[in-house]
Amino acid sequence: MNFPRIVITGIECITPAGSGKDALLSALKKGKSLTSKIDSFCISDLPPPVGVLVPDFDAKSIMNVHQIKRLDKSGQFFLAAGKMAINDSQIMSAQPNLQKTGIFEGSSLGGLNSILDEHSTLVNQGPGHINPFMIIKGMNGIAGSLLAMEYKINGPVLNFSNGSVSSASAIYSAFHMLRAKEIDVAIAGGSEAPINYNIYSIFGKVGAMCTDTGNPEKACRPFDISRSGLILGEGGGCIVMERLDDALRRKAHIYAEISGVAMTNDAYNPVAPEEDAI
Repeated sequence: MNFPRIVITGIECITPAGSGKDALLSALKKGKSLTSKIDSFCISDLPPPVGVLVPDFDAKSIMNVHQIKRLDKSGQFFLAAGKMAINDSQIMSAQPNLQKTGIFEGSSLGGLNSILDEHSTLVNQGPGHINPFMIIKGMNGIAGSLLAMEYKINGPVLNFSNGSVSSASAIYSAFHMLRAKEIDVAIAGGSEAPINYNIYSIFGKVGAMCTDTGNPEKACRPFDISRSGLILGEGGGCIVMERLDDALRRKAHIYAEISGVAMTNDAYNPVAPEEDAI
């Protein structure tokens, strides 16, 4: 059976290197570490915290106040990256069938930051001080919904919360729906914003956080025998996907082809990979 080929025609991101794919590509070419010391909080029984933070993110430059109020920082990253990717692809100029355009959002923790912060407010100040937008801000998938509302997209808007492969799961699903011709265009990707006192403390409690934080730029070394733990990072990224024939017909810029996808699991541990897995 000849399946349609799937290509990427838009790509953008919000990363610790800055806003946009060009900033990220420049940092990668330079081999620049973006890990730095975290000054916004300190945890008494853990080493000084380090992380990979997005600098100077200005949500107001790319979304309205209505959207900002309803989104956790993670959701703001996804919405920003999604809008930038759509613009990069110029897909809306081609007037796609919006009923066959889908949004696929991945986020492991979603709005957990906001949930934990508001829980502290509830405990310390009472229910009268809780943010009225809390239910929406804490939901996984709200950023995808707001992105759909902005562009009047009426196709599937799906969210994937599947640990560290949440965004990959989103792309996997988008690929199959495009190949099955259930949709014509997909905006797929994900975001995270886990760097705050509560979440850092939770990871620290289970012994997952990096303990060798004296030199932040060298703290992230996952494949080194002397590695000492996890480094949390934040950011968001989205790609626009469509079938090759459609992309060629509208003379779109094609970044890459996704030749195939697959999904398995080790059936070994909720978070750790099997050591001798193939």
